[in-house]
Amino acid sequence: MTQLGNAFAIAAMLGATALAASPGAARADGLKAEVAHEWTSGSEAAAAQVIADAFTARGGEWIDTATAGFEAGHAAAINRILGGNPPTVKMFPAGPMTKELIAAGLMSDIDGLVEAEGLKDKIPPVILDSVSAKGSVYAAPLSINVHWLIWSAPVLAQIGLDEPPATWDAFFDALDKVKAAGLVPIAWGGQSWQENKVFNGVMLGVMGVEGYDSVYVDFDAEAVRSPEFREAAEIYAKMRGYVDPGAPGRLWNDATAMVLEGKAAAQYSGDWVKGEMLLQGREPGSDFFCEPMPGAPALVIQGDTFAFPKKDGADWNAAQQLFAVVVEDPQVQLDFSRLKGSIPARSDVDVSSLDACVQKGKALIAGGDAAPAPLLVMSPSAAGQFQDLISEFFNDPAMSTDDFVESFAEIVEENA
Repeated sequence: MTQLGNAFAIAAMLGATALAASPGAARADGLKAEVAHEWTSGSEAAAAQVIADAFTARGGEWIDTATAGFEAGHAAAINRILGGNPPTVKMFPAGPMTKELIAAGLMSDIDGLVEAEGLKDKIPPVILDSVSAKGSVYAAPLSINVHWLIWSAPVLAQIGLDEPPATWDAFFDALDKVKAAGLVPIAWGGQSWQENKVFNGVMLGVMGVEGYDSVYVDFDAEAVRSPEFREAAEIYAKMRGYVDPGAPGRLWNDATAMVLEGKAAAQYSGDWVKGEMLLQGREPGSDFFCEPMPGAPALVIQGDTFAFPKKDGADWNAAQQLFAVVVEDPQVQLDFSRLKGSIPARSDVDVSSLDACVQKGKALIAGGDAAPAPLLVMSPSAAGQFQDLISEFFNDPAMSTDDFVESFAEIVEENA
């Protein structure tokens, strides 16, 4: 039997025989869980509280360990796990970051809950596979994050547009008009992980899903040396002329505030940006628009999951089991996504009550129109190499497109 046990063992440990039929029914008093995560913005903190409240309502005790900044938070948690002093649960992006810990034998599986809830038929394969190994599942998928180009409707109206531009020519024409109006065209988050997302969105817009996958999934260096990839690099470099001097080092939520306040026209990032918009009472369609990058037939996606580091102790394991039950509760996923801006990981969650951007995003994903974020399909080390190069290219105008393309191709070849 796995460390977390089968569905009957979970039910027995939690004192709730109804668990196999309903995750919302489980309750176990006195189980403490230190929860390590990086959700510190207003909308993120509110969404995390949904999980905390649900865990508490089932008798658990949530001990919050929030760290500002994903890279800092992940590094701290991994060091603790490797050092034998792990948090009870850790929020990780779906992907090989978790798999490396799984391969080292440091994570517990949740196979009992997966079987009891039939999750293998309810979680998108790209998300489920990213937290699985040898037939077992080692993290509880919570949400799917999509990357949007968020446009300020009032700023677009100010330059005479009632809808976002759909082509690259129209995109830069709109940005020129924004600039002429004395506003900031792109609210730029000046951190390498944010710059990485923008480039990936541009690449998807130019190369489509097949071309995008040829680079990040197939590691095809010839695709990197193609005219299409070069075009994506040139479009990305052109964006340098549409950001303000305060961009370097800017946090994503500070960039979002620029769009909220009508100081900037657009921001490309994850759907947590939309969560901040919703927190401030803004509505899609009237106050802002959620769009793929110009030309993109799909969305870049990633996923939030909770993983369970191993440690001896019945209470430790029972707290993790209860936490997994909470995360996979359809109502918890719905309420979390309502605040966070994401899409529930479970495909059987009815999202009709959520905002129009969720409806659009889920429809695109359901139709197979999705491209995986790098961390979803490659090692953290490979993703980090790409991220560093992409950031260097944007911030160093002296780097030629030729040098960027060739350096990118070399990283692809190194990791193929």
